[in-house]
Amino acid sequence: MTTVFREHVPSADGGHPELRARLEHHARERFGDRFDPRRGVVRLERSVHRLRPGVGDVTASRLRDPAVALFAALNPGHAEGDELCCVCPVEEANLTAAGRRFLGADP
Repeated sequence: MTTVFREHVPSADGGHPELRARLEHHARERFGDRFDPRRGVVRLERSVHRLRPGVGDVTASRLRDPAVALFAALNPGHAEGDELCCVCPVEEANLTAAGRRFLGADP
């Protein structure tokens, strides 16, 4: 999310409270008790959503990226199938330069 969008939740600064409230509302509505609001994670059935070994590994070199470090801290169970909930305004004004290029918004 940090590569494409300026404002998003989760983020290193905690994100805008309104976005966080929106995320929590939708996650509770959709996932009920499987949503952990403290971490912003949905705990799904592990047998269905577990990653294959070698897919999504968080290595020491990847942890040097602040976005990866934040992801790993917030979602330590990602390899077992836990999903980190995210939300952002999907609008041109919220795109980073990379997001504009990726989505073809730059002329």
